Amino acid sequence: MIKFLLDPLTIVWILGLSAAFLLMTQKRKVAKLLFIIAATLFALITTPFLPNLLISTWESRLPRHLDLSQIPQNQKIHIMVLGSGDVQENGLSPNNQLTGSALQRLVEGVRIYHANPGSTLIFSGLSGTGKVSHAEIMKRTAMQLQVPEEDIVIFPTPHNTRTEAIAYKNMFGHIDPRPVLVTSASHMPRAMYLFEICGIQPYPAPADFLVKLGPRSVFDRLPSYQNLEKIRTYIIEVVGYWHSKWFFSCE
Repeated sequence: MIKFLLDPLTIVWILGLSAAFLLMTQKRKVAKLLFIIAATLFALITTPFLPNLLISTWESRLPRHLDLSQIPQNQKIHIMVLGSGDVQENGLSPNNQLTGSALQRLVEGVRIYHANPGSTLIFSGLSGTGKVSHAEIMKRTAMQLQVPEEDIVIFPTPHNTRTEAIAYKNMFGHIDPRPVLVTSASHMPRAMYLFEICGIQPYPAPADFLVKLGPRSVFDRLPSYQNLEKIRTYIIEVVGYWHSKWFFSCE
């Protein structure tokens, strides 16, 4: 319900329906004003300038790339890959059951693992269907990418970033060297804050960028549903970040 109310498209619908109602009650000036506001807002959230500006600024609050030279050489580290989503269709390989976001997070985690062989790759996420946990699907995919099973740990019960941070703290406490935290770039500021509140100081390793800071084609400047998704993600992450600031405790 909260996500629905925060959705900018919901606001556009409310403004449009209110304008239509006022038009029927002969309040034409107010109705016209509301239509103009709704149309302007719709244009802002579906064309790329504002969505790209907001989400790229948010994704760049932390370094956009993990410099592997920061990690102590020849040391085994923990690589914590946060959960995302999957659809468990019978007959599909594990990697094809993962959402795009989950797959990009996993690939980044595996990349870091292969740069630090013998490290521990940690996946989290419960089952959304009552079948196999999301963490298990991630594990099976990593094993297909040449990560040994003995180097993988799964947390099959966390259902959000808060419970992932608590699960990590409860199992490993405050370890040295610092772990690596892998999640979507838009989610990284909130995830880092939640882990830091639990006394864990990870290296951020963002993946799944919604905006890449490179040249774009002319088609990327056209209105699209993807721009609306960027605005939705930005609002959810910013609200979630401040909610965590005000209400989260690592207990």
